[in-house]
Amino acid sequence: ERPTRRQLAGVLLGSAGIGMIAIAGGGHTTAIGFALTLFAAASWAVANVVVRVSGETRPLSLLVWSSLVPPLPLLGLAAVVDGPEMVRDSLAGLSWRGLAALGYVAYVSTLVGFGIWNRLIGHYSLSRVAPFSLLVPVFGLAASWLFLDERMTRGEALAALIVVAGLALVVGGTRSLAATPVEELL
Repeated sequence: ERPTRRQLAGVLLGSAGIGMIAIAGGGHTTAIGFALTLFAAASWAVANVVVRVSGETRPLSLLVWSSLVPPLPLLGLAAVVDGPEMVRDSLAGLSWRGLAALGYVAYVSTLVGFGIWNRLIGHYSLSRVAPFSLLVPVFGLAASWLFLDERMTRGEALAALIVVAGLALVVGGTRSLAATPVEELL
């Protein structure tokens, strides 16, 4: 799957918008935080390719089985980094809000969100689906504005519009996912 010039221009424009969001946020980013964010994006890209190449016909099954692996190594890493007492205290001090957040991440975000995402990757080319990940920071800004009463600056709003314009360039000219019947997506 090779990108067209229009898609490359859209990726560059969307990436510029993402950079503007980072700068408009006040630049309160550490080098390690920035590096981890880039590593996470690269890991997601590799995961998208793995899902696409796997040919798995049941993407939800692939997601569920792959989700069983990380908890134990991550718990061990937390014990090494923060100490076993901190891990024990964190688990013992879980509130109903913490459990609700965990439930949201585990079920809504992971099973529903990534289940649909993996199904889209199985049915469409990565060049049509993956660019929609540019919307993650746009939705993050909008959700923090709507639900947490955080202020969105004009620079952030402009950057979000630039990201959406870049996405429009990337997916424009092909049958859009928005025009695809919902039954095909699920």
